Amino acid sequence: MSESNPPVTYQLKIVLVGVSPMIWRRIKVSSDITIADLHYIIQIVMGWKEEHLHQFLIHGVHYGINYPGTGGLMGNAHEIKLSKFGFREREKFSYEYDFNCRRIESIKWYIWHGNVFEALQEIESLEDLCYGDYEEMDEDTDFDLDREISPLKLLKKVEEFQSYIEKNANFIPNYGERYRCGERIASSFVESTVNQVVSKRFVKKQQMRWSKKGAHLLLQVRNLVINQELRQRIDSWHGNLTPIPEAS
Repeated sequence: MSESNPPVTYQLKIVLVGVSPMIWRRIKVSSDITIADLHYIIQIVMGWKEEHLHQFLIHGVHYGINYPGTGGLMGNAHEIKLSKFGFREREKFSYEYDFNCRRIESIKWYIWHGNVFEALQEIESLEDLCYGDYEEMDEDTDFDLDREISPLKLLKKVEEFQSYIEKNANFIPNYGERYRCGERIASSFVESTVNQVVSKRFVKKQQMRWSKKGAHLLLQVRNLVINQELRQRIDSWHGNLTPIPEAS
């Protein structure tokens, strides 16, 4: 539909991707509104407050209101109207809001595939963003604790997560490869066993308790047993030991 034609009404169904149960809205808009107008409408109907960057992906091209950090957006969102695209019935396009969500998904994907280096790079970028928000925060800023988290608290959580990944980098398996090979990737059976052994030693009736180092070593041995790597690890320390006879 060309822009010279009279405006028509579009009925749009907005669905959050990757959320269960489904969260969606249905709205009616005129083809005469601009990309910027549609952005503001989506913010209102979803109950968002325009606190993050955004972009539309329509017909393979990125559109949106240009703010510092958005880069690569086509044209002026305040001038480009929906009628420019000539949408057909059931045609789809995407609207991305809050680029940090995409960064978090990347971190999860890297860790799943055992790519600790790239995961730490993304975590450091996220930490830099949190640190920037903390520096810009007004000392008198109040937060609704039921709906928001302070930048300082968020920054500390990201730093703790980064420290955990760095200290356990050598023990993070490639779950993607294990899954493709049909190997076990769930850890619930390990956790239940560990909880039973550790709680047995930590209960108040026991005269001796595990030290933090002892508990850590116990968990490492248990993981090696579960992964059938204990024998290999011992051989690497002490050379090849007497072969284990196979059951006939």
